[in-house]
Amino acid sequence: MLIASIILLLSFAVLVWGADKFVYGASGLAKNLGISPLIIGLTIVAMGSSAPEIMVSANAALKGATDTSVGNALGSNITNILLVLGVTTLVRPLLYLRQHSTEKCQFYSVLHYWPGGY
Repeated sequence: MLIASIILLLSFAVLVWGADKFVYGASGLAKNLGISPLIIGLTIVAMGSSAPEIMVSANAALKGATDTSVGNALGSNITNILLVLGVTTLVRPLLYLRQHSTEKCQFYSVLHYWPGGY
C-alpha cells in the first residue's frame, strides 16, 4: 500500500510537471510565430488541459470499452462548461436582458423547424 501511494504521488507530480512544460513550450512557440495571446489561450492551453482526458478515452476505445470513452467525453465537457460558467458567475455575475432572450428563442425556434434541422 505504501509503495502504491508513493508511485501515485510521483506519477501525479510528473503529470503536473509534464503538462506545465508542454503548455509553456507550446505557448512560447506560438508567441514566436506571432500568434495572439487570445488564440494561444483558447487553443494550446485548452488542448494541454484536455490531453489526459483524450488519453483515457483513446485507451478505453482501444480496449473496446466504448461506453467509458463516450462517458468520459460527455462528462468532461459537461463538467468543464458548468465549472467555467459557475466560476465566471462567482467572479462577475452574468448580465441577463429579456430582450436578448426573446430574440434568441425566436432564432432557435426557426432553426428547430428549418428543413434539415439543426
